[in-house]
Amino acid sequence: VDLGAPIDDRTLALLRDVDGVMSAAPTADGTHLRVRDRDVLAVVVATLVGREVPVYSAIPRAPTLEDVYFAIEEKFT
Repeated sequence: VDLGAPIDDRTLALLRDVDGVMSAAPTADGTHLRVRDRDVLAVVVATLVGREVPVYSAIPRAPTLEDVYFAIEEKFT
């Protein structure tokens, strides 16, 4: 999610509390989210806009095989 600037801790905590957000990590221009399904992204954007946080883009991306591999690897280490 492109917010045009790094996300602050309070907003990051708010997103982590949204039902369906599995993880939220800060990036240079916003946050990288893992969500249960695409519908959660709409709730995330609405939550941000409701708090007057500008959202410049929110692009869903299906996990790659590499993403899946490292998620499984992480569970067993």
